[in-house]
Amino acid sequence: AARPTRKARQPTGPRGARTEGRGQQRQHSKPHSKGHSNGRSNGRSQGNSRGDIRSASQRHHGEHNEKPLAKVKTARQSFKVDRARGKNIMICGWHACENAIRYESERCERIFVTGRRLKAVQELLGESGCAARLETRSIEQIENLVSNEGQIAHQGIVVEISPEGASWEDAFAGFQDKAKWTVLVCDGVEDPGNLGAIVRSAFGFGVNCVVVPERSSAFKSAGSYKRAAGAMSRVELVKVANIKRVLDVMKENGAWVYGLEADGDIPLKSCNFSARCAIVMGGENRALRRLTRESCDQVLHLEMPSDDFSLNVAQCASIALYARSVKSP
Repeated sequence: AARPTRKARQPTGPRGARTEGRGQQRQHSKPHSKGHSNGRSNGRSQGNSRGDIRSASQRHHGEHNEKPLAKVKTARQSFKVDRARGKNIMICGWHACENAIRYESERCERIFVTGRRLKAVQELLGESGCAARLETRSIEQIENLVSNEGQIAHQGIVVEISPEGASWEDAFAGFQDKAKWTVLVCDGVEDPGNLGAIVRSAFGFGVNCVVVPERSSAFKSAGSYKRAAGAMSRVELVKVANIKRVLDVMKENGAWVYGLEADGDIPLKSCNFSARCAIVMGGENRALRRLTRESCDQVLHLEMPSDDFSLNVAQCASIALYARSVKSP
């Protein structure tokens, strides 16, 4: 008798069930890849930023939207690259950017403008000789460039600029031999807005240099540029490792050092400033540090008619600089 032929085995049973289970697990893991994926999925998502943006958009909107994704990706990617460099910053606002292009042209790298600002910026580049690359962006892309900086109004222009400036030695050499000069030392001003306001006053009263410590201090940033309204590009702002050493160098060159705090010994209105001087301000929430105070020749205080009212450090700096301008040889 002929032997019956054997039918091919179908992929059913436990093996087929396991295969289907893996497929279902892989299929259902995609929507939760952000928080619950395995190491392999995380590797793919970290290596493909576009996939991350697309998945987030699909989860939020429930549909594909190619054109807006491309715009957002381009603007945000440019900003993330700049942040990753750890060198350049994005500043915005017409006065801040205009002065940066005019007086810090060698530090400007890219300029982003909306269409209505294009002609004015092109003329400005021609006048200043700035070689920064000019790029047009939509208002949404401009906002994305500065969104992480907590900016207020960009006014249709953003400039990528290097915050690195002259060293203390180079800045001091520029005015060291002059008969009269003023240096403003900010010993721990941490708020960028306050620092910007101080720099603005320093430029208005002819300060030669503003000095800040390397640690626990604000420096050049989008916020300080914005608050300074262009003065950040007109006054030399330098970082130093040791405030006391800088004060000692100025004293060796004939300068008097005046500190300003609430518990000062001499009223500000009674001080007769020397031709060469340094004015030292403390931080927002504390007075002068001990070593800094000991380095001062005189510690001044601002007389107030009310004991339960005070001014912030930027306002006090403005008053001190005004007093120096009217009571100095």
